[in-house]
Amino acid sequence: MVQQRKNQSCQSKNNSSLISSALDKKYSELLTYEHWTAHNGAAAIRVSHDGRFVYVSNRGHNSLAVFKVTHQGRVLDLVQTIGSAGDFPRDFNIDPSGQYIVVANQNTDNVTVFRRNQESGLLTKIQQDFPIPEGVRVMFY
Repeated sequence: MVQQRKNQSCQSKNNSSLISSALDKKYSELLTYEHWTAHNGAAAIRVSHDGRFVYVSNRGHNSLAVFKVTHQGRVLDLVQTIGSAGDFPRDFNIDPSGQYIVVANQNTDNVTVFRRNQESGLLTKIQQDFPIPEGVRVMFY
């Protein structure tokens, strides 16, 4: 399913209409919570393979937001906001094992790798210095 909602693109194999609706509400709360006043725009949105977590990259704020899905997908709870270790996180993806997230930062031409805790959804940066000129898409084959 691909769905456009307020300049946000959600791609998921799961039934994500409830998640998308909850994300719209919670994402606006995130910007208020962060007191962020400069330009920011959501880029990639990914749902973990088990459907328990939603990850959103923020261009401008240069971060990833981690949400836990609760109440049968009707509520998203913010559990973490972590810097992307680069400028303008264009895209990111969860590897097939679910253990890592790879982020392509467009303006700094680098890729950042995070370890993903599959129980809590939390991310830990493990590498940020992979040079990738003009990275615009992260895919695993």
